[in-house]
Amino acid sequence: MVVSADILLLLAGAYLALGLFLGPWFIFRRLSFVDPALASAGVSLRFVLLFAAVGLWPIVLFASRRSAPGPTPAERRCDDRLARVHRLVWIVLAPASLAVILTGWAVSFSPLHASADDTRKAISP
Repeated sequence: MVVSADILLLLAGAYLALGLFLGPWFIFRRLSFVDPALASAGVSLRFVLLFAAVGLWPIVLFASRRSAPGPTPAERRCDDRLARVHRLVWIVLAPASLAVILTGWAVSFSPLHASADDTRKAISP
């Protein structure tokens, strides 16, 4: 019975921790997207809503995801440009990093890379 109470307290603590993390994020970042009339809400109203957001964070998270605004056309163009640059960088960096790694691996096995002690051991009878 004690183990189940410990598990229940652990789950309640995890629920509260997530609520304490997501509640302020919702109140100060996403509230104006969910209800545009609350965009100019004062600090006192946001403080009152904070307790509800902490306690009801699954509903708050669902509401904020449904009301997320889409990117503007300018943001979409910027994202496309960044995606092209990212793709180009990876096309260049992937083979270059592979070449550096393989070169280092090949040099580590070459006889020129052997230490002086290894060379003396190989020469002595």
